[in-house]
Amino acid sequence: MKKGFTLVEVMGVLLVLSIMFLIGSSSVTKIIKENKQKLYNEQVDSFIESCRTWSLANASSLPEVDGSLKITLRELIEDNLIKKGVKNPITGQAFNEDEYICIFNINGTYTYKFNDEC
Repeated sequence: MKKGFTLVEVMGVLLVLSIMFLIGSSSVTKIIKENKQKLYNEQVDSFIESCRTWSLANASSLPEVDGSLKITLRELIEDNLIKKGVKNPITGQAFNEDEYICIFNINGTYTYKFNDEC
């Protein structure tokens, strides 16, 4: 009597394993993509917080009612509010220092938006 597996049994196991791999890899890819987006949003929130800090120190430069102002990341770097070379988690490349945050004064209320939203 021979001991071992038949070709059909081995093929069945390989089929089940490959299906499990496909399901698992798509789930992992989705989780990684969602986490990169979450990190990106947190980084943008950090830039906006730095811009708010800049605003406190430069209140005379803030826009008049219904006006707007752009503050570049370069300006925030020069004021030591953010580090130079901060990487974009989605692309893996450093944020461009020419990207900016818009400060809007709408009816006396200041709102801050990153350049994607301006």
